[in-house]
Amino acid sequence: MEAVNDAPLPEKTEIQTDGTGHASFIMDYGTPGAYCYRIWQQPGSNSRGHYDRTVYYIKITVTNGENNKLESAASLYRDSEMKGKKSEIIFTNTYEKKKSPAIKQQADSVGSQTVQKHTSVQAIQKTVTGQSVKTSTKPETGDNTPVLFWTVLLGATGIILVVLYIKLIRRKNR
Repeated sequence: MEAVNDAPLPEKTEIQTDGTGHASFIMDYGTPGAYCYRIWQQPGSNSRGHYDRTVYYIKITVTNGENNKLESAASLYRDSEMKGKKSEIIFTNTYEKKKSPAIKQQADSVGSQTVQKHTSVQAIQKTVTGQSVKTSTKPETGDNTPVLFWTVLLGATGIILVVLYIKLIRRKNR
């Protein structure tokens, strides 16, 4: 990570992903302004690895909010002109499987494994003059199905079927 303009840098400019593939950094901003950063992935040392060389740009806009408190908003881009917003940073790395000496004739058909590291803009934690502003780190799945509604409907249907079955048996026994 490096500053594009005169933006302050965090103590650690190398950001490590956690076990879930997410990462964050903490910044202190004392004055309003637009602070831009360039983020890229350091290539690994695996000789069979092909590492994503995509460069992302983050623009953090700090403004005066209510009661003279600073507020910040982050935007993510894939180009240095900072047009065409993105929602997350994704580095896609591929690794060639180790070729087995016993299967030399099938060496051309050996597949590859893809590993992705995600860093969501929403997962970035920003600290503005001592006040910490955290945004949600829950992934958006796009699934907003009302599970409770369908569960209640299924239960009600089951009860109706049982009642109808009991009535049917009583009619037959008369």
